[in-house]
Amino acid sequence: MKVKRRSVILLLAVAVSLFSCDFYKIRENQVNSIFQKAGLQPKDLVLGTTTVHYWTGGTGRPLVLIHGFGADSRFQWFDQVPELSKKFRLVVPDLVYFSESRSTSNDFSVDFQADTIIGLLRHLKIDRFSMMGVSYGGLVAVSICDRMPEKV
Repeated sequence: MKVKRRSVILLLAVAVSLFSCDFYKIRENQVNSIFQKAGLQPKDLVLGTTTVHYWTGGTGRPLVLIHGFGADSRFQWFDQVPELSKKFRLVVPDLVYFSESRSTSNDFSVDFQADTIIGLLRHLKIDRFSMMGVSYGGLVAVSICDRMPEKV
């Protein structure tokens, strides 16, 4: 009876400790560490009523990485950032309404996302750049290319 009671108490203790953990926060800290080890730093830029959160760092020609719908910049690109940061100056923004990027605007269009990224690039004084986008981020990248083909 004592062994069974101890087993139940141990099982309850393990269950409580597991379910009290914030697994997302643990993974978020791991991914942040990957970005920081690759030399990227998090920053925020206020553009009117919009705040864009982004990571930047690395050396070389500028490369803008735009995440897809449902992800944020860190979770979309953490596998690629360590290698890419060795050859490129990375700019890895969170699209507006994702992660820490926010706006009081009610504009949810691809063009609004493109305007925000263009504003970020102008702020960073990046004249020419390469760009990669996944899914929804690819639509935003195409919109940027349409507006400034001579810079991409």
